[in-house]
Amino acid sequence: MPEGVEVIAFADDLAVVVVDKSPESIQEKASIAAETIESHLNTRRLLLAREKTEAVILAGPRKLPNLEIDVCGFKITPKGAMKYLGVWFGANGSFTKHVNEITTKAMKTTMALSRIMPNIAGPNQESRKMLATLARSQVLYASSVWENALKTKRDAKKVSAMDRILALRIIRAYKTVSGPAASAIANLPPLHLKVKERARMEKGMNKETARLILYQEWQAEWESESRGRWTYRLIPELGLWIKRNHGNVGYHLTQILTGHGCFQPYLYSRRKVDSASCIYCGAAEDTAEHTLFSCTRWDKERQVLKKEMEHKPTADNMVSYMLSSSTGWEGVKDMVVKIMQRKEEDERIRQAQNAQENSHQED
Repeated sequence: MPEGVEVIAFADDLAVVVVDKSPESIQEKASIAAETIESHLNTRRLLLAREKTEAVILAGPRKLPNLEIDVCGFKITPKGAMKYLGVWFGANGSFTKHVNEITTKAMKTTMALSRIMPNIAGPNQESRKMLATLARSQVLYASSVWENALKTKRDAKKVSAMDRILALRIIRAYKTVSGPAASAIANLPPLHLKVKERARMEKGMNKETARLILYQEWQAEWESESRGRWTYRLIPELGLWIKRNHGNVGYHLTQILTGHGCFQPYLYSRRKVDSASCIYCGAAEDTAEHTLFSCTRWDKERQVLKKEMEHKPTADNMVSYMLSSSTGWEGVKDMVVKIMQRKEEDERIRQAQNAQENSHQED
């Protein structure tokens, strides 16, 4: 091969890398390399697929004149991006094209998985998380190569958007729940941190150390995040939540953990009801915290849990009790399900009555 030319081969995918400062020299050396390779293949009764040959100029932001590379009589014009071994390399040295392609592919997988992971019924949290790895693996492929692409807000946003949908499906959450809160509840480290973890291991770091750094970075982001603050109040330490060996979240428990669900302020913000006040005790706001720890309507359900905990449940001790044992987890979950199911039924009845009254008024 000419000086500055390197051949990289994997199975039947052959890449010729030409490094030179002169566009004309690149053009000449690439053509010579193509002839040499074809001659080598011919001696082994193999053919070079000229029509499948592609080229891309990795010149950074510089503008180069139009080049045309002669591949054994077949003219090749460099493209804006080229795919090699599953990775799209952009002409300007960026991986934006790659991010676009993998997120589009992963989003299709995510949408397909969403149909078998409805909020009500369907597989449990662990099964959902295992299914989610299908879409995530598509994004994480060769991530150590293109990790710098996530330094741009546009590319990072595309990856996060897909990851958020998966997290929502794992925990059966409403689509209004923020990505950071959904990821925390789902025990699903953000993809941009997983990409960095893969890059560290590729550079020689052992898996345990790389995973420890990932959790430290995740915790730091969780503490500085402005979204999902109610969830943060309940789950301030991700490590304790992630390392538990019992308990799955479900549709109703997720509503409590996120504050998005059958609560008057949430419904009011979605223009589903006329007021944010509690329909049972008249409190100013019927939030998740009010429902679970203050509303007199649920004193009976709360008293059962209080006996089990041996002290009054609060936003600051409920999750700790859940994490202490499977009995504690199920005790809280049972109370939450009873309260939320009753609330949902009461809200359906209330809305039906309002609709009937409006109908009579129109008549």
